Amino acid sequence: MADTVIDNNRDEDSILLLLRDAIVQHLPLNDIKLILSCKYVNINGCVRRGLRPIHYAVFENDIEGVRLLVEDYNADVNVLDEAGYSPLHLSAKYGYIEIMHILIDHGSLVNFHIAINDSQTRALIAPFYDVMTEPLSLCLENNHLECASLLLQCGADVNQQYFLGYEINLLSFENHNSLELILKHGANPDALSRSGITPLIKACREGNLGAAILLCRYGANVNYVTRKFRQRNALVTAIESKRSDIVEQLLVYGGFANKHPELYNSPLELAIRKDTIEIVRLLIGI
Repeated sequence: MADTVIDNNRDEDSILLLLRDAIVQHLPLNDIKLILSCKYVNINGCVRRGLRPIHYAVFENDIEGVRLLVEDYNADVNVLDEAGYSPLHLSAKYGYIEIMHILIDHGSLVNFHIAINDSQTRALIAPFYDVMTEPLSLCLENNHLECASLLLQCGADVNQQYFLGYEINLLSFENHNSLELILKHGANPDALSRSGITPLIKACREGNLGAAILLCRYGANVNYVTRKFRQRNALVTAIESKRSDIVEQLLVYGGFANKHPELYNSPLELAIRKDTIEIVRLLIGI
């Protein structure tokens, strides 16, 4: 009896490897169907490192292969590999929007962290909850805006919180289109990172004028003062970066040019210390 079980497991492993190779080598669908017709094949069986056949099909951007596995053989669209990646994570990372449509249409989760509250998906998510990245983050990180838009239309949480902050805190502000997209869909422009700074202060620190203007346009608090480490606000940060163009925009959007009650020094005093004549002129209205 035990020998029979071992032999069956070996057969299953061999067939899964054969199926993986067929997918990776882009063999005709009829060849893949032939493998799937074998007695011991497990469509959701683990090949290596938690990867299932559907992961390989998605990685290869094999649209018809994914459709075959999902529609004809009921492959699990929410299965996770050892890194906590589902098929949707992979397609989001690489911008495979057609595959994303297939996966979502067949029940793929869009918000994995929220799924921890569902008794049916809790066991799936729990081992990866603290380190899991949402598909939306992968789209934004890799500048796949069409894919990100699809996820947002399907209810992706634009204010998902991670260890280091919220979605907007982790976003690279070099990509203004991604920033504007999540702001349009309700991202909080004043969300605090783990270090206690707002997106606007981050933009000022990085000297990113475009991002600063976008954040101000969507209602960022220009005068928020940080509570952790050194107390500062966006205007002080822009002065420290010697960016007169950003200072000018902050003043346009209501930046407090006089000494803020929660700051030790006035913006003017700091500008004089930094020897930034253009900023001094802006602050005194010359």
